[in-house]
Order: sequence, then C-alpha cells, then structure tokens
Amino acid sequence: MAIIIRLYHNGIVRKITSGLRIKVDYWDFDNNCLKNGIPNQEHLQYLLDKQIQEFKKRELEYKIQGKNYSIDDIIGIKKKPAMTVEEYFQKIINELSDLGRLNTRDKYKFTLSSLNKFRSNCNSKELL
Repeated sequence: MAIIIRLYHNGIVRKITSGLRIKVDYWDFDNNCLKNGIPNQEHLQYLLDKQIQEFKKRELEYKIQGKNYSIDDIIGIKKKPAMTVEEYFQKIINELSDLGRLNTRDKYKFTLSSLNKFRSNCNSKELL
C-alpha cells in the first residue's frame, strides 16, 4: 500500500505520494498512522515526518512573508504561463533561429502562416 499525504488549503485538497509503501497490516486506519511495532517503524515515521515538515515549512515561509499562496505553491508545483499557439510557434521559431536550424525553422514558419490563413478564413460559427 502506498502512503499518501493529504494536504488541505482554502478548501482545496491535494494528495501527494510519499514514495513509501508498506503492507496494509502495518497501517492504523482509525488513527491514520503507522502501527506500533512494525519493522523499520522509526525510519518510516522519520521519512513521513520529514516530508510533512517540509510542506509546513513552505507554508510558514509564505505566511511570514505575507504573500498569498496556493496549495500548488506549498507542494512546489510551478505553473507555466499559458500561451497561444501563435506564441508557442514564435518561441520555437526563435529557438531554431538561434540554433541555426533554418530549414526546420522555415517549416514552422510555413505551418504558422498556414494556420493564420486558415483562421482568418473561418468565422466562429464554422469552428463550433
């Protein structure tokens, strides 16, 4: 059985795997903790406590700094800014130019041009 850490923040729940696995018989489901007397109990408890303390430390750092934070910030998930298809193509085209891969760059330019032409010929009702 995998040990899962459940985090709550502002009504949002995230379940994070601890990376630890134990036999079902070793878990106390009533108290949500390891049973006493299992093999490697101290080591397993130490690893769990270490992970939980890391999450608590991150949350405390945000509170001390007075910053707004989400549960993803506590977990450490970085949100990538959303970008349009055109922005993505331009980014790839620029990277390919910097790398000197001009033939591949030109294929991306042609594809982007074709997409822009297609988009300008469609009205919103045709896309639905």
